[in-house]
Amino acid sequence: MIVHLAVLGAVALAATSAAAEELGPREAWAFMLGKPFALTCSDGTVGEGRLLSDGSVVGKIRVGNRGEMRSGTLPPGTVRVTDTGLCAYFQGLPFPPCLNVRKIDRRRFHASMSIMGFSYCQIDSLTPRSFRRAR
Repeated sequence: MIVHLAVLGAVALAATSAAAEELGPREAWAFMLGKPFALTCSDGTVGEGRLLSDGSVVGKIRVGNRGEMRSGTLPPGTVRVTDTGLCAYFQGLPFPPCLNVRKIDRRRFHASMSIMGFSYCQIDSLTPRSFRRAR
């Protein structure tokens, strides 16, 4: 039984990996736009939100794994498409962290962002139902 589960897990992993597709900056922007996502960072920050067409982000966040989730927005132009990537421009950072986006299937994506080499965030799409329920 355990062998069967291991084989099934390996096949599922291989199928997911084969279907995943790295997206360029413009493709990533178009694919992520308006879809709900969950954010988990190495410093304990968690959140969820949506990327809007003006480059703003709306959602909820708990910074550093302390306190309650708080609703908030990032202003227009925070997320921008550049020649080198889909990047987030945050005040106070010496350079913008950029996203590496993989399309999992026609609705889901996975993205990662490294911030100054020592911190990172994982961003995964949510189903619209789970996003609404968490609000």
